[in-house]
Amino acid sequence: MALEGSDLFGRMAELSQTGSGTAVMFGGIIVIVLLLLAALNRRIILLAIFVVALMFSGHPLEALDAGSTLLRWTVMVFLGGTLVFGISNPGLPAILLSLFSIMAIMGAFNVPIPSYGIQRAGLMLVMTGPMAVAVANTIQTRDDIRRIITLFVIAAIAYIIMSLIALPSIREAGRFGGMAGGESAPLYVLTGGALLPFVLFFSLRAKNSRRILGLFLTISIFGFLLLSGQRTGTFAGMIACIPLLSRFGIRRMMKSILILILLTGVCLLIVSILPRQSEFITERFFSTDLTERDIDYHRGLELALNNPFTGMGFGSQTFHNAYLFAWVTAGPIGLGLFSLAYIVLAGQSIVLFFKARDDETRDMARLFIGFSLGFIAAGFFEGAICSPSNVASTSCVLISIMSTRLLRISREEAAYLEEMYNMPEDLNPKLQCNEFPNCYVV
Repeated sequence: MALEGSDLFGRMAELSQTGSGTAVMFGGIIVIVLLLLAALNRRIILLAIFVVALMFSGHPLEALDAGSTLLRWTVMVFLGGTLVFGISNPGLPAILLSLFSIMAIMGAFNVPIPSYGIQRAGLMLVMTGPMAVAVANTIQTRDDIRRIITLFVIAAIAYIIMSLIALPSIREAGRFGGMAGGESAPLYVLTGGALLPFVLFFSLRAKNSRRILGLFLTISIFGFLLLSGQRTGTFAGMIACIPLLSRFGIRRMMKSILILILLTGVCLLIVSILPRQSEFITERFFSTDLTERDIDYHRGLELALNNPFTGMGFGSQTFHNAYLFAWVTAGPIGLGLFSLAYIVLAGQSIVLFFKARDDETRDMARLFIGFSLGFIAAGFFEGAICSPSNVASTSCVLISIMSTRLLRISREEAAYLEEMYNMPEDLNPKLQCNEFPNCYVV
């Protein structure tokens, strides 16, 4: 089931073969810099490098694609190593994904050559285990959570710049995959769909010129998703934005949806000057064709039933279904753990929404709810969200950390305010509440 060049050693060989000696030497310097950052416990900088490197997945330049992948994996390991500086609870969803990774490692021994599956599952275990507990220790306040969301906004800017550079390729009818090209269009769109709710959150919370930037990013990513002709990532991103739009109320939310429909019409009108591309996009979004996914479903189901209890470890085929892929990879227990991780993530975010005492935390909860629901839906048609280090799995782990931390902050604030209410009347609880700049007394 291995796919040549996709495992750790394959990526290293690919980089050494396609990259020049200067590039390999530059890569060595980067490793030294990353090691120094890890030794100095600069977790946020390492995490920023990791998130931005996600934007280069599937790049047509093999050296850049392999280099960015190795960079992410190296950063994951170094971030995991910083757990010696302190650890914190990353949240139940991240823990469930760690258990899924362990089941996938066990399943890898059921195939003749288990090395590929062990490497992939091991990388996912590093991200959901050591890396997650180390990053969780860094995220302690709302300001820390704002910084994490800002990292996604920075990544979105890089995503848009690369998409604009590749825009002339739209003259060729077919999938638009940004710098990644048509072959990696699903990954490109999945990345855009994950970024869309983050930039929408940024535009809703920002003020003045930053709000204009947020709106530009939101409209640009939405436009590129439509131009791609890829349904799964586009619809996942749109679903993820619905809870954020609901903050306006039903009427204003319907107006926002109407604006999105008008933007869709404008995009189709622009593309209409390219008849072949316009026909391709219209056919993709207004068709119920499964594009032979049913064949993949049957193949995956057959493999799952051949090993119904233990799984077969990570393989090269995702069967266009994350849940079927999880079953084949880690057996029914692994499927349950993987599914439960996203369900718990959504449930935890809903609890956060009702416990929140300020508008910003409620908006963060809406962001987390939307992402969870969008990618739960995407999992039925795309298996890439099971990848050990793409934007979907990374976002799931980070949202698990952020929602867990915000729940703790909300409980602490509620307990503090209750304590203030029980104090003598001559002590003003409103003054005491100033210690929490985002809370208010009800």
